[in-house]
Amino acid sequence: MDRSRDRGGYQGRGDYQGGRGDGRGDGRGFRGRGDNRGGADRGGYQGGGGGNFPAGPKIYEGRVGQPTNLLSNHFKVTLRNMSGKIFIYKLGFTPEPKFGFEKSSLIKNASTALNQIYGIHFSYSSDLFALSQVKGVQHEITIRLDGSFSLNENLEDQKQHAGKILNFVNVAFKKTLYEHKFKQVGRLPRFFLASELVPIEKYRLQMWPGYMMQAKSLNDGMFVNIDCATKFVEMDSVYDYILDLQKDRYSQDDIRAELVPKDPNEKRMVVITMYNSKIYQLDDVRFDITPKNHIFEYDLIDPLTREKTKQKTNMIQYMRNKYGITINARDENQPTLVVHEKDHSIYLVPSLCFRASLDKNFTSDSRKMKDLQEYKLSHPEQRFTRINSLAAKFQAGQLLDSWGLKMNANFAQAKAKQLPNAKIIDDRKQEQDWSAYETRRVKHLQPCHLKQETWALVYANRDFDNANTLVEMMKKASGGFGIRIEDPQYVEVQRNDRADEYIKGITSDIDPKYTSLVVVVLGKRQDKPRVKSCLDNMGIPSQFILSETVFKKSKALGVFSNLIKQMNAKLRQDLYNIALPCFKKTMIIGTDIVNTGGNTILGLSASQNSTISQYFTKIETHPLPKRETSTAERLSKDQKEQIVTEKRCQILCQFVCDALKGYSQANKGPLPDQIVIYRDGIGGPTLQTKCQTYEVPRVIEAIQSQTAGYNPAIIYCFVDRNVTHRLFGKPNGEVMNPSPGTVLDVALVENQGDNTYDFFMIPHKATVATAQPVHYKVIYNSSNLNKDQFELTTYHLCYNYVNFCGSIKVPSACMYAKKIADYSAENKCKPNDRLSSYLHFL
Repeated sequence: MDRSRDRGGYQGRGDYQGGRGDGRGDGRGFRGRGDNRGGADRGGYQGGGGGNFPAGPKIYEGRVGQPTNLLSNHFKVTLRNMSGKIFIYKLGFTPEPKFGFEKSSLIKNASTALNQIYGIHFSYSSDLFALSQVKGVQHEITIRLDGSFSLNENLEDQKQHAGKILNFVNVAFKKTLYEHKFKQVGRLPRFFLASELVPIEKYRLQMWPGYMMQAKSLNDGMFVNIDCATKFVEMDSVYDYILDLQKDRYSQDDIRAELVPKDPNEKRMVVITMYNSKIYQLDDVRFDITPKNHIFEYDLIDPLTREKTKQKTNMIQYMRNKYGITINARDENQPTLVVHEKDHSIYLVPSLCFRASLDKNFTSDSRKMKDLQEYKLSHPEQRFTRINSLAAKFQAGQLLDSWGLKMNANFAQAKAKQLPNAKIIDDRKQEQDWSAYETRRVKHLQPCHLKQETWALVYANRDFDNANTLVEMMKKASGGFGIRIEDPQYVEVQRNDRADEYIKGITSDIDPKYTSLVVVVLGKRQDKPRVKSCLDNMGIPSQFILSETVFKKSKALGVFSNLIKQMNAKLRQDLYNIALPCFKKTMIIGTDIVNTGGNTILGLSASQNSTISQYFTKIETHPLPKRETSTAERLSKDQKEQIVTEKRCQILCQFVCDALKGYSQANKGPLPDQIVIYRDGIGGPTLQTKCQTYEVPRVIEAIQSQTAGYNPAIIYCFVDRNVTHRLFGKPNGEVMNPSPGTVLDVALVENQGDNTYDFFMIPHKATVATAQPVHYKVIYNSSNLNKDQFELTTYHLCYNYVNFCGSIKVPSACMYAKKIADYSAENKCKPNDRLSSYLHFL
């Protein structure tokens, strides 16, 4: 008798915790043991369609905020037969196949026999799903009943199968998409339809409209989350690109370096093959191997007998036989693109490959990106309609019916709430509405005073008039803030198109001892990294503006108002403070990352004062695990993620210690009573789990080790901006974005405990697109704050970013962490530690 123990899934509070139990063979099913955690109706999710999902633990519903009803792009999934079940069979293979595709092939070959015994079925990995229960069946493939589940019930018995249930629902819906000719592109659940491609001739691009689709197991049951996706692919092939380089007299080594840079900070080209919609990252370019001379063996499968025979062929014949693609005779001797897989190499034909993403030169051009905006689904009603059309396809499909699955045709209705806007503290220590700051009806707290020749203005001689205009407009704009600006030290250089000229003028004429800030009028944006690095090395905060911007915007006071607000912040002066009554004597820590080729830049920020307005910032760089070419050296995904988790944990622990020392010095002794860590930029679910189990306890230990007996309240909150959850308001029949401050916390969420919980928030005002909520997960909490207090304070921290007048998507600490990481990546430098207490990177 076989006995197995599955401790399933995610170990967070209120989620699937994998109850104990034995999986017994011989058709006896699964008999689990564990507590049935019943509770009162949560009342959050109002949609449904087929059966009431029994309540989980009682959810604390916040009372702060105005209730509002919204629609979510989640669709409830149940079984048509209320008492029906899906049976899971464990597959055993003797001998065990080496590769996953071999298992699939074995099951496919046995499909006729399996249909006769099990009826409708499909396999995933080592599991077979079927609608019927069969006892004691033996084949060359060993099949053993492992358990069963129903989507209409939330039984403790099925929790150990949580991952398998998600796999089952995901595969069922994917098969429905395949029936409608959709193709999955890449590893993410993104699906596109070739017949819907839209050409953009102006930029030689194709726009692929598609969908993101994935099953989710939430507090209110099983749902399918559907969102829209857009992909831009170049019309010109990689071979066209190689030919252009050859016309420019690039050597073979130069071409190889262009497509597959040796510098680990440079990203290798990623291509997509139109014939099978797969994405590959290139490892090499071989000019000695061509489609004509590359001979290889492959398995030819007889469509009737399913028998395999080995065939020798070249790439030209293979593409013709396999995909019906003819490679022109003049292209038969083109080079090949090489991708190294686990134990073999894949050779691609450049004329059949296309860049899978826009290059950096394109994405950095704001004008081009603005032109592409019209091809995206900008308005909420467009997105809503398109999502609805895919939901209708699922409704009309026969495959879900054959599996006894039922998807609610309507968007899920959810009760949300809208939180009140932030309040500011004025110069008399009184609270004022945020609108008072927006309309400048309050006296600003710490307007700076730029005394004569204590700041410098660097410009080229041809920008003399622009420099004078800049000073004049800055003085004019400063009055509204109470900022006083006197004449600077003028540093004139000869040319505005050479970074060396600026650097020479700065190093020879500016003394860091007497200069508090340098403003540079640049002729070319490309010169900024070198000039900025020079000023960083000197330890001087700096502000840059293009001469073209001064010339074109000479009458636009708002441009210069933003400029002097940044200058005020870079001089460590506060124009306003946010009222944060729950965060007294609190340190806020924010993180985010930027990936640059083979390295990751981890940006970190930590508040240093009681008003949470001054920050200590830093970046640290760590290499990503390398892609090994030999099978023996290759690490698994789990091993690579563990390496990344450990390295980032080490960096964060050191940063927290440094930040606490800085806080103590800035406040003349005491450490904060409370520490809130907003951990943005973690990655996917497996990285989040590793972060929770490995990083969190070590960071807490680092905090408590500062002094004997130090034990502050700690809140550890994961922040995820890359979510596919969308919320729509429909007050008068018109689909629109929810208002800023909208929070969804009692429905369609993952976890609701007493101290740990998650919620979705839309803090910002989306003006040109559909609002994207931010997912907050409180995974550790030793504070006395309730959910209402934490949600409200998190929202108000989104107003605390000085570079924008209003609320942003994340708390200011996360944005400062992102900005300093971006700053380091763009300027290819590590910020000077002497500037770590200045917001010099804005």
